[in-house]
Amino acid sequence: MGVKRQPRAQPGPRSARMPIMLSGLVFPGLGQFSQRRWVAGVLYGTAFTLLFGLFLFTCLRTVMAFYRLGFSGDTSAHPPSPLPVVLFFLATLLVYLLNLFDTYRAQRRISRAKAAERHLSKLASFDSLPHSNQP
Repeated sequence: MGVKRQPRAQPGPRSARMPIMLSGLVFPGLGQFSQRRWVAGVLYGTAFTLLFGLFLFTCLRTVMAFYRLGFSGDTSAHPPSPLPVVLFFLATLLVYLLNLFDTYRAQRRISRAKAAERHLSKLASFDSLPHSNQP
C-alpha cells in the first residue's frame, strides 16, 4: 500500500499588499516597480535617495559644527541652526508618504479593474448558457 500524497497547492495570485509592503518596508519606489510602473518607481526612488542623502549630510555637518564650537572654547560664537536638518527630514518624510499613498491608490485601481474583469467574464459565461424559459 502506497502513501497517498496531498495534491500540491496551486500558487495563488500575488498578494495585493505586496507592493505597499515593498514601498513601505524595503525601499520607496519598489512597490511601483512591482506594479510595473517604471517611471513612478524611478522618480520616487531617486527623490527619496537624494533627499535622504542630503538629510544625512546636513545632520553630519550640524553635528560637526557643534563639536567644533565645543572644542574651540569660543563662547561668543553662535551654534548652528537645526532648521536645515528639520527641513530635509520633512521633505524626505513627505516623499516617503506620497510614495505610500501613490502605491496604495494604484493598487486599488488595479484590484478594481481585475474585479470588474472577473465580473464581466462571469456575465459572459452566464449569457452563453442555454436558457430553459425560451419558447
